[in-house]
Amino acid sequence: MKQTIGILLALALALGMTACSGTEDPAQSGASGSAPAAEEVSAACEHEWIPASFTAPETCARCGETRGGLKEDYFAQNGLELLEAPPQEAFPVTYITYAQADPSVCTSHTDGSFEVLDQTVEPDGEGYQLVTLEVEVHLPVPLDESTMDAWSCSWSNQLADRYTGLVLPSKDTYGSDGFDYQAQVSYDGEDYDIYYSKQVEVEGSGWYDTADGGRRNDRYFHQVYTLRVPEGYDGLVYGLIPSYQYSEETNYDTVDEETSYVTDTDPERLAATVFFRFGQPAPDAGAPQE
Repeated sequence: MKQTIGILLALALALGMTACSGTEDPAQSGASGSAPAAEEVSAACEHEWIPASFTAPETCARCGETRGGLKEDYFAQNGLELLEAPPQEAFPVTYITYAQADPSVCTSHTDGSFEVLDQTVEPDGEGYQLVTLEVEVHLPVPLDESTMDAWSCSWSNQLADRYTGLVLPSKDTYGSDGFDYQAQVSYDGEDYDIYYSKQVEVEGSGWYDTADGGRRNDRYFHQVYTLRVPEGYDGLVYGLIPSYQYSEETNYDTVDEETSYVTDTDPERLAATVFFRFGQPAPDAGAPQE
């Protein structure tokens, strides 16, 4: 996919706000016998679940019962390096240029650059939070066989869920474009709605002479991702995927709803993909995951 975004997947933590029915004090009721067993208290309790974090079980504040458990980390399971926060410095982008009349005339370049400009996390209604990620990609397009006439350039990315590796449905974009989407995902037998959008603004410098006697046309892609995810969800992962050749599977019209996972990517591209988490505080920005 080109310029796929790839968003992501979100999970909700249920928070009950009901009262505990409790049991009578034997001393006050005149009843005899020992106190009720813990499992009896749990069965009688109208639970008030207290979430710790997405990865940990929830505990009832009234009876102490727990539910849920630790979620598996898809990236760790598959031996994929995952940065714990967006990189603080720009890093390289591998992109392609191709002739519009004949996309097989294609060149892969490694001198692009990717930079995270900003990210925010804000409350957004009961049980949800709004996450934004703003990035910019600079592609210094050279004049060569693939750009002599009408041409295009592209780079690839995706959003995925840290715990399942599920790739967020997206669509390819061309030029200044964008889309909005709503999806439903399931965790632990419950369904949750998530909402997200991608907006892209593209600017170009036009052709100009370079110091080495060549010609260049700079392209700047300014992208803003906005995601409404359940409060406490910390599984958003961004992947910057290298582009080596033109793909005939490009679709600029509709969101690709086919289920796919991070490891479905070609092994060569997967090995060179940069993954990082966003949308949650991290103690060591840019540090690899243990």
